[in-house]
Amino acid sequence: MAWDETVAQLFTEINYLFEELFREAAETSSDGYSKEKFQRVDLPLVRNCLDKTLQATLLTFGRRGTSLQTIKNFIYDYAEERLDKYFKWFFSRFDIEELVEGTNVEPNEALNVLGSVAMLAWNIYPHKSLGGKSPVELYIATRQTNRIIGKNRPVFEELILRIARRGYLPKNALSLVRKHVFEEDGGRGAFESFRMWFLSLFTEKLNRRQRRVALHIATSAWKLYPHKSLGNKSWLQFNIETTEHCEEEGCREGKDLYVCENCGRIFCSIHAGMHFLHNESRVWRAEAYLEWLDKTLRRISRGEEKRSK
Repeated sequence: MAWDETVAQLFTEINYLFEELFREAAETSSDGYSKEKFQRVDLPLVRNCLDKTLQATLLTFGRRGTSLQTIKNFIYDYAEERLDKYFKWFFSRFDIEELVEGTNVEPNEALNVLGSVAMLAWNIYPHKSLGGKSPVELYIATRQTNRIIGKNRPVFEELILRIARRGYLPKNALSLVRKHVFEEDGGRGAFESFRMWFLSLFTEKLNRRQRRVALHIATSAWKLYPHKSLGNKSWLQFNIETTEHCEEEGCREGKDLYVCENCGRIFCSIHAGMHFLHNESRVWRAEAYLEWLDKTLRRISRGEEKRSK
């Protein structure tokens, strides 16, 4: 069995299924995605395909003593915080040189593909530390938390309105914030200057926890609202459109990029999964996130027009 004939086909199929599963889980709203369908149909399908892929690959290129169950057991019992040792161990289970022998595939390319499969295995197989659940199961169950996205408006806007209703911010705070973000010159220190300006709007002195929430609101507004210095684009839009590859150090992957909803960093599918595991932050496919941003900004603009009348 040569890489070009069978293994590549299997890896392509499983990678496609992973991308589709991750895309559907990441992009659909809580009302539009069935957790029951995920448990009953989607997850078993991807697990079954990955089982077959790993079994076929291990049969010819696996190290002696390594089976599908060996990999599942290692993932289930893995207790380290970082995944470095897991990836190193996973790669060591395959004879990379034999895998690419007689083909046009470079060893680094083989490692990249194996890395995708290793990340997928990590995401969809059960972990003891997660109570026998897989990371993607927890992701589906908790993906409504830590969001900047609300049902009708971004969550940070709701927070500004609520704080203003209680008298801790000016009644027109929302308009002031949006205008201030737009007018910032974008020079060095502009972001920090904006955050300090936002804190100065509060009518009461903030304690440490309140200050942290206020800074989170300011950061979210800075990333989402349009900037004149960026051609009337938001920081997130500009960053997505101008970033050519994964922002993880040393990674040059430029296809199938994802965006973290919280920090705005851009990742390939492998590092997006790792980022979610370490930070529990929802990630979107970049194209879908740009579409959401465009709709959200248009909705915000319509709301501003209504309030100004």
